[in-house]
Amino acid sequence: MRFSSKIRCYFLVGALLIGCCMPGCASRQAQVRKIISQPIPQKEYSPQLDALAYQVAFPDRLNLEVEGRPELNGNHLIAVDGKLQLRDQQIPVENESLAEVRKQLSQLFNVPVEKIQVRVAAHQSKVLLIHGAVAGGTRHIDYRGPETVLEVLERAGGLTIDADLQQIYLVRSNVINGGKQEVIDIELEKILIDHDTKSNILVRPNDEIYVGENRRANWAKILPPFMMPIYHKVSSWIPGLNSTKTNSPEEKH
Repeated sequence: MRFSSKIRCYFLVGALLIGCCMPGCASRQAQVRKIISQPIPQKEYSPQLDALAYQVAFPDRLNLEVEGRPELNGNHLIAVDGKLQLRDQQIPVENESLAEVRKQLSQLFNVPVEKIQVRVAAHQSKVLLIHGAVAGGTRHIDYRGPETVLEVLERAGGLTIDADLQQIYLVRSNVINGGKQEVIDIELEKILIDHDTKSNILVRPNDEIYVGENRRANWAKILPPFMMPIYHKVSSWIPGLNSTKTNSPEEKH
């Protein structure tokens, strides 16, 4: 009985997977995937941190809590002209920090600054692009201030099993500053395993994070459905499937 080339391929891949199902196969890359896939708690509100971290703009939504002035409390959308409409007052807040917004409210409504809390209820004015083997796929996510690349990837949901940990880049256009485009190599293994954080830089609005795919992505396309559970369980232990198959950001831009 003769088997088709595709069936022979299934048997070969199956044998490869079974051969790797043994203790001691877990790699640094498996450790990285486990770490970055862990859910992270939402950051606690800190007026001092937020004041340094973010400049508000249309169409961000701000949440106000003003002691003794309940009519001002709640969520307020920054209008297209960069102003907050509070009762009969229009307050210019475009590109101001939360500390500056608090100071304006204090002066306008004669309330001590320490009795005013301002936070961003919805970050809607600035974005980041994540592209490639990231949970949820390629998409824009909101920019929330100076997070690190690792924090952004965690907030996005982590990496997929097809991610090539050697092919993670941050692309920064620098168009606004009249500079040249930068492509920065993000060394995720060093960041998480060796605690070498040099490449774990702070993101800026409009930064793009690219995560390449490894050759597992190609293997998955030819496997039959019944082999997928065992494939996903052990494929991260197969060093030979870790080489990249995608172009670098330099080639995409």
